Amino acid sequence: MKPIIKRISSTLIVALLLMTIGGVRAETDDDGGGWLSVNAQGKLPADGFNWHTDLQFRWRDSGQEFDQFIVRPAVFYKFSDRSSVWLGYANGHTRTLRSGTVEEHRIWQQFSYSDKIGAFILQSRTRLEQRSFDTGDDIGQRLRQMFRVSMPMVQAPKFSLIGWNEVFISLNDTDWGARSGFDRNRAFLGVGYSASAKFRLETGYLNQYVDTATINRRNHVLSIALNFVF
Repeated sequence: MKPIIKRISSTLIVALLLMTIGGVRAETDDDGGGWLSVNAQGKLPADGFNWHTDLQFRWRDSGQEFDQFIVRPAVFYKFSDRSSVWLGYANGHTRTLRSGTVEEHRIWQQFSYSDKIGAFILQSRTRLEQRSFDTGDDIGQRLRQMFRVSMPMVQAPKFSLIGWNEVFISLNDTDWGARSGFDRNRAFLGVGYSASAKFRLETGYLNQYVDTATINRRNHVLSIALNFVF
């Protein structure tokens, strides 16, 4: 248990330091918004293989402007109830003030691991992305590392407390604007509700800090995730 806790703590500390450094170097712009995620997954005919897809709807400017839509299908293989490997694709459309709608294509690979220690459910997700945009020709490589902790409420077992943190690191510079190094950090604190074995709702506060070459951004987000199992 101690090595896992130390690993999670180290990641959170590094993320906070990176956010602090970014805030010192550049001005930070704060904005509110809302994110809705609709996730679904089920089993494939081949033993151990599963499918997954998620739809992301995001709003900015205190929720008044539609910001981004992402569809992200994937297949994954479960080695056990604890670990799995994933291969996926993502297509995203983002509205910008200067370029109008920008389209992104993304291939990604992922390793997921989970464990249970007492009442705590610990999860780790390591994802590598290859990103391309219609505003440039380069392929951007990005690493994402997330650690998540959840704990069911004793007096209301269908409810659980959830916290997670995800760090994004760009591995190269691109002609469409990516810069190698720390890219962004997302931290979430919320509540989950398992209505049944087939449906789970998670909602809470998400803080996203984005490092840019000019004005950094901090998003205060109401996050809602609808999770379906088929």
